[in-house]
Amino acid sequence: MRIMLDTNVLFSILLFPRPRMNAMIEIILTEHKLILSSFILNELKEIVQQKFPSKIGAVDQLLLKMSYDLVYSPEDMDKTLF
Repeated sequence: MRIMLDTNVLFSILLFPRPRMNAMIEIILTEHKLILSSFILNELKEIVQQKFPSKIGAVDQLLLKMSYDLVYSPEDMDKTLF
């Protein structure tokens, strides 16, 4: 199964690790296919930079350890499509 995580979940994994969350990520990474969008990754970096700037390096460390497919999100989207 392909699973996409949102920014809030990644933020929680990064800054507030819990055994249940770690177990969930382990299952996703070993039994499923993780999908992340460029929008979500950019948003995660922006939020961490704003709220916890000393943790910005942890974002890269987390993403380097995770295996995922990256889906590009266009910078300028036609808002009339939604």
